[in-house]
Amino acid sequence: MLGRRKLRLRQLDILRAVAILLVLGRHFSFSETLSRGGWSGVDLFFVLSGFLISGLLFAEFKKGGRIDLGRFLIRRGFKIYPPFYAFMGWTVAMFLIRGGHLRMKALISELFFLQSYVPAMWPHTWSLAVEEHFYLALPLLLIVLSRFLRDRRDPFRALPGLFVLVACASLGLRLYLCRGGPLPLTTIQYKSHLNVDGLLFGVVLSYFYHFQREQFDRAADLPGWFLLAASASLIAPCFVLTIEQSSFLQTLGHPMLYLGYGGLLMLALRRPVVGARVILLRPLGDGLAYLGKHSYSVYLWHSAVAVWGLEFLRRIGLLPAANPLQFVIYAILSFAIGIEMARLVEIPALKIRDRLFPTSNAPLTVQGPSGDSATPVPSMVPEAG
Repeated sequence: MLGRRKLRLRQLDILRAVAILLVLGRHFSFSETLSRGGWSGVDLFFVLSGFLISGLLFAEFKKGGRIDLGRFLIRRGFKIYPPFYAFMGWTVAMFLIRGGHLRMKALISELFFLQSYVPAMWPHTWSLAVEEHFYLALPLLLIVLSRFLRDRRDPFRALPGLFVLVACASLGLRLYLCRGGPLPLTTIQYKSHLNVDGLLFGVVLSYFYHFQREQFDRAADLPGWFLLAASASLIAPCFVLTIEQSSFLQTLGHPMLYLGYGGLLMLALRRPVVGARVILLRPLGDGLAYLGKHSYSVYLWHSAVAVWGLEFLRRIGLLPAANPLQFVIYAILSFAIGIEMARLVEIPALKIRDRLFPTSNAPLTVQGPSGDSATPVPSMVPEAG
């Protein structure tokens, strides 16, 4: 049956690929512009996660009139924990083999997803902690709303107002913290409570998509060039300024980013077949969608490739001197290892999950540019990693 088929929305996988390429560019790139702005790929992941994870919960409520918290957490656990703990097991093994000093506090921070508050072993896993905290808080919030608001058709109508309050509080706190100038990223960028507004913006987009579709379509149906230009204008400052030295990026730049990436998400949802008939663009889109499908495992392993993989190639004399070629090798290795680890760990875990705890959500649809119902999109589509 259609509801049981594992269909995916190609455009969102392409956005995932863009996000992970930005992250790779941030951590190892020959381009100063990409190194400067690649950190924003995490903000794109946050907006996508907010949209997709809340979409799972909204679809479940629309079908059964309730949200099963236990089932949701179990399914999230099968998605997140096996690949992550496989990565951490390998990390500990490498530390022991290489005779490195294993800091127990950092290891505990990793194992219990405290990285956004407690220094950890890896510099990139803080975002996984932010999302993990979000996975725990969001279903509880939606359950509370669904039980205390009497409108059974739309018990989540308080979400837009709640988002405004959270966004204002988050921005106000950022402005207060940066009153003396820019701060270290571990202080201003990594904290879960300072990133909840970006995730919640994705949730609000998903709310309008599921419960206020006419309003969503009116906004998304703005001319494509306008949405693209507006989104690019909001995102552009992070590729011009240096976040470590810019109070503007650490404060006002934060909401500008999630608004900009939200605009790209709306554009992708409303116009899912743009460029699909252009033969030369289809292979590129298919390749990006494939990479985006495996973005979680790629994100997990990319820092290890930079730290140990490139070091090994350099030691045996196989790493070229040219920075552009080094980045190409780094990107290829990151995707190859990430995809292989997804095949070995992530995908088998998801198969076990779907056999033991199958989704009962009905598929969604995304409208084409003509307004007709186009690609079926099951609410089970995985989130960004």
